[in-house]
Amino acid sequence: TNGRLNISGSPQFLGHVSSVATEINGSGTGGFSGGLTLGATPIPVQVPSIFLSPISAAAAIPGKGLFLNGDTTIEFIDGGGMWVTNGGGPKKLSSLPANGAIYVEGGNLEISGTLNGKITVGVGKVGSAGGDITIVGDLKYAGPRDANDLPTSPDNMLGLVANESVYVGQMPQSDLEINAYIVALDGSFVFPKYDSIGKGTLKLYGGIMQIVKGPVGLVG
Repeated sequence: TNGRLNISGSPQFLGHVSSVATEINGSGTGGFSGGLTLGATPIPVQVPSIFLSPISAAAAIPGKGLFLNGDTTIEFIDGGGMWVTNGGGPKKLSSLPANGAIYVEGGNLEISGTLNGKITVGVGKVGSAGGDITIVGDLKYAGPRDANDLPTSPDNMLGLVANESVYVGQMPQSDLEINAYIVALDGSFVFPKYDSIGKGTLKLYGGIMQIVKGPVGLVG
């Protein structure tokens, strides 16, 4: 993080964690089994177009990528492919794009399901419209898992790049698993209802890059 870590309780971080701050704020004592670096060098934050333009260009290649306009819902299917709803139209079954690029322009994206493949999804703004991603259910990789219930297949990979924020939607279940690398270019990775619904576990296998750290839960 380019800011300071604020910890309450005893959260466990399995991957390496770094912070530009020289100390951790709060009363918690998190576990850093993957290592902890304080006083790290800040990571320069690029403007959104540098991240989104390559995804947009790849998604616009006919027969290779998938370029969509307006609000979109995507649900990945364990056996391959995905259900896509775009712009208020009907729900359609679609294969994964051949080059792995999906771009949503001028709308917001709701996403869930079990991915069998390698996909990068970008969501961009047009004026003030769109730019957000909401994860509305489990978002997992297909295939085998290890003793810690973590996915092990190198054939599955998901990147989510939002012009604005990436939200965790209100889940019908108490627990939620997300397998993805998440980038919120001008916002946060956040669960807006983190302090108002029943307790559960948010399990993230991947990484997060965000401008401002958003709240996702309470510890204890």
